[in-house]
Amino acid sequence: VTKMRGLLLLLSLFSARAFQGVSKRWTIFTAPRMTAQHQPGQKPLLAQKILAATVVPGFLALTVAVTPANAFGSSVFNHEYADPLHPLCDRKIEVAKDGKTFHYSGQAVGPKDGVLRGCSRQEIEEYGGLRQESFDGEILDNNRISSGDGTLEGFWEPQNVADTNLGYEDVDGIRWKDGNKWVVNSQSQATK
Repeated sequence: VTKMRGLLLLLSLFSARAFQGVSKRWTIFTAPRMTAQHQPGQKPLLAQKILAATVVPGFLALTVAVTPANAFGSSVFNHEYADPLHPLCDRKIEVAKDGKTFHYSGQAVGPKDGVLRGCSRQEIEEYGGLRQESFDGEILDNNRISSGDGTLEGFWEPQNVADTNLGYEDVDGIRWKDGNKWVVNSQSQATK
């Protein structure tokens, strides 16, 4: 994060320097051993125009890329999910209007015995049917989500940001404390 902030600061300094020659009224940019002198009627140098045209869009793209997901609000959790540990079982989170709480609804198969079962037709028939489940929880700071009972604690993990080998790093979803990741349904394959 510190390296990223340094890079953003450096890019903003270059952007400010590039735009100095572009504006009609600009101030002298002073840094150690670096001053700009403006001559009345002087047009911006081609290098300044090129720098402004290339650095600024790159800076803006980088700013968006490193913006934390919570800057977009708790609505990032509003999805239907695929659960790799329970294939074909529905998982849905709906964030309340207050942005601080959510309602989970989903399915499971068989008794609550900790066995990892999917919701395939065969599993439903073999283990005693499909049951509906739901609970309410809260959205915490830093894109964390909690059922409130200490069992389901997770965080929003955008695609391609995690440097792990837990699986599903290439798609958006909720990474739970057990390492499982619920994947946003529009980005998932049930048997991935």
